[in-house]
Amino acid sequence: MTVFTGFTNIFINKEGIKYPSGRIHKTANDAVAAQSDPKIVGKVLAVAQVTWEEKDEPSK
Repeated sequence: MTVFTGFTNIFINKEGIKYPSGRIHKTANDAVAAQSDPKIVGKVLAVAQVTWEEKDEPSK
């Protein structure tokens, strides 16, 4: 297994629903910089660190 770590922005929409941006950034600073993207809809609440595991592909 390989463990990956990244950072994403957490948003809140008009209905009060919180959701991650769906973009994973290498650093928290990169996530903060992405908040100035004009395509953003909703209010940014925070930057969250995310981790996940993926199975390693067998060697051939």
